[in-house]
Amino acid sequence: DLGIEPGPVLAEVHERILANDAALLTPGPAATRPAGRRDAEPARLRTRIPDLAPPEFVGRAELVTRLKQLVLAAVQGQGNVWWIEGEPGIGKSALLATGLADTERIGCQLGWAAADELGQRFPLRVVLDCLDIRELSGDPRRAELAADLRRHAQGIGRWGSSDPMVGAIDSIVSFVVELCRTEPLVLVIDDFQWADEASVLV
Repeated sequence: DLGIEPGPVLAEVHERILANDAALLTPGPAATRPAGRRDAEPARLRTRIPDLAPPEFVGRAELVTRLKQLVLAAVQGQGNVWWIEGEPGIGKSALLATGLADTERIGCQLGWAAADELGQRFPLRVVLDCLDIRELSGDPRRAELAADLRRHAQGIGRWGSSDPMVGAIDSIVSFVVELCRTEPLVLVIDDFQWADEASVLV
């Protein structure tokens, strides 16, 4: 109805791939090597897993520039919150990947996580992923905080708050403040609509 079905040529190639057509694995005339050149790999069908952002990200130069300016502002000590909203598949994640590509190179820490519907059942999950807080972390501070959070969830934590979640949230926020003392920090939570309530509070 929408006129977006693949054309006959693409449909035929798709069928040949599914059938493991050996002719697809041999180079065509355009793949002949110039004299004297040797390739380490035999000619074969190469598949590339695409990055989050395509190599030539086009059409959103103004937004990419704005993101880069916000990172530079963070380096100079000015914090910001930026909300990106749009229909699913419109390119929000690719915009972030492109705009934040140089974040670590210019001196910012970058934490990135994506929320999902299942993760809503696990308090603080997306924030812990974003900050890489886990007991097997190579960073002793992260490992210790993860262990504290686990003990706290089991009712043997050291936080004295009447609300068990408040102590955990305060501890995570304190950790973020500690990270910001050493270097500016950019945190990205993709698909925020699926974030659990405790992560939203953080």
